[in-house]
Amino acid sequence: MTTENQGLSRRTLAKGAAWAVPVVGIAAAVPAMAASKEVNTCGCKDPGNPFKYRMQYCFVNNNPTGIIEVQLTGFTVNGGTLINFASTQGGITSPVQIDAEGDDEFCTIISGNSTSSANGMGCALFKWRPLGTTTWTDASICTPVNDLPPCQKANITTVCGTWTPVS
Repeated sequence: MTTENQGLSRRTLAKGAAWAVPVVGIAAAVPAMAASKEVNTCGCKDPGNPFKYRMQYCFVNNNPTGIIEVQLTGFTVNGGTLINFASTQGGITSPVQIDAEGDDEFCTIISGNSTSSANGMGCALFKWRPLGTTTWTDASICTPVNDLPPCQKANITTVCGTWTPVS
């Protein structure tokens, strides 16, 4: 007796569909999860060669007597050697003026190359003075760099540290 193949049965089709749906669902979830790994942070570090840190700091003037000047002088990690650094908003080769009583602020992302991507403390070093005076005061803002994400996954949207002069 000869039988003819009438095509796929409903049972065979249902078995195939049951296996196909989870595979499609898993494949669709992977790209969405991979794209959502960007982290909102105040800083980041690149653990490659060269090792690099990027951190955002703000300077706010609460001095009621007038304008202050701030000049960035360095960036260190764990109190080590000064790192060759840059600022997105200037303030390295000449001071930045900040208006009185918190009306103005100077925020910048400081980046610097390092000899390692060690955990510990990252410190922005700077000097400041009231406008029109000649004496500078050295100061720093230090922030832990322990859990900073890699820079390629970071969106620097918050401030690592804010400094205001003591009046």
